[in-house]
Amino acid sequence: MVKTPIIIRYHGHWDESTYVDYRFTGIFVDENYGYVEFLDFLFGEAYLGLDRLRHIVHLFVDMKFEGSSNNLLEIKSDSGLGWYFYMAKDDSDMKYPLIITYDEVSLVDVTVSTPRIAQVSSCSVGMGSGVLDVGSISKSSGALCCLRLVLLRPTTLEVRLLLMF
Repeated sequence: MVKTPIIIRYHGHWDESTYVDYRFTGIFVDENYGYVEFLDFLFGEAYLGLDRLRHIVHLFVDMKFEGSSNNLLEIKSDSGLGWYFYMAKDDSDMKYPLIITYDEVSLVDVTVSTPRIAQVSSCSVGMGSGVLDVGSISKSSGALCCLRLVLLRPTTLEVRLLLMF
């Protein structure tokens, strides 16, 4: 198992196109990690404060290309991460720090005070462009229940439950 040293910037914020007021640390990472395994590794690093249920993680590298107004490379896949590890392995000056940011996901509690069981009169399943809808209508109450699964990106699945009485 070959380990690659990388610098991580975290807990900062964006000021225009510059990541500022951040903390940083150095870590060794298995260069054979795929994107999902690497995210699992990051979620396991307690000091980053990442929560699988509340955070959508974004990975960036500041490449500093001359003449470019946007120097941020976003890592979204196994091949992007492999390319970054290749660059980091030969980066003895640590010029290419990995920037970790995240979006907060609001969790909503759904409480059902009186559960009702009803016979389903119709049920439908539909799939299109990364969205799966499963719905049913109750014979007795006319209630509609729809579960929507949305694939936002290869590692992020959003689940929406719609109940109408």
